Amino acid sequence: MQSKAATVDAYLAELPDDRRRAVERIREVFQANIDPSLREGMQYGMIGYFIPHEVYPPGYHCDPNQPVPYAAIASQKQHIAVYLCAMYLDVVNPGACARMRSRFLQAGPRLDLGKSCIRFKRLEDFPLDALATALREIDGAAYLRAYQTVLANRPGAARPAGKTRARGTSEAVAGMRPANPASSQRGAPAGKGGANRKTSRAAARGKAGASDRTRAARAKRT
Repeated sequence: MQSKAATVDAYLAELPDDRRRAVERIREVFQANIDPSLREGMQYGMIGYFIPHEVYPPGYHCDPNQPVPYAAIASQKQHIAVYLCAMYLDVVNPGACARMRSRFLQAGPRLDLGKSCIRFKRLEDFPLDALATALREIDGAAYLRAYQTVLANRPGAARPAGKTRARGTSEAVAGMRPANPASSQRGAPAGKGGANRKTSRAAARGKAGASDRTRAARAKRT
């Protein structure tokens, strides 16, 4: 459920009372614990926290017009979700993701954890202290260094001679794409799998045409 609200206040005003109270409480935790170098604003239809262009002018690699996402809060149709891009920092901080996930699961066993998001239905089920700790652990500068390391090691990126790509980089780059997977895949080339499917369909059409011609020839002879 992607909002078209232009401001955080407008986004909050759209929510039902119970959702608004929950999102506002989580927002308070962000505001009290997040690095001051990060900014709050609407991003991809959610309340986003990001590295502003004045700090990192190149912007987000998926869309340079957007600042680099750090985290987000969203009221979805069936749940509330908190997105933490920092869950992909194992590339430069081995074990960071496992520690973060363990902390959330120990504090909130009823949580539904994805690769970079935490989903829950009631505020009482969400461990606010675990979120505060996670936000304090990863400041904007550390996150930006990790982000740049991931980009430098992604497939196709220029690397100095003798350097190899860090393990897990492809997954980390995939996790730094917009929350809606369909939007990031739209217009992408078919790739090897798509080419194989096209070849198979063409071969099938060729066989079907050949069969039709054979039946027509037999009919003429009879």
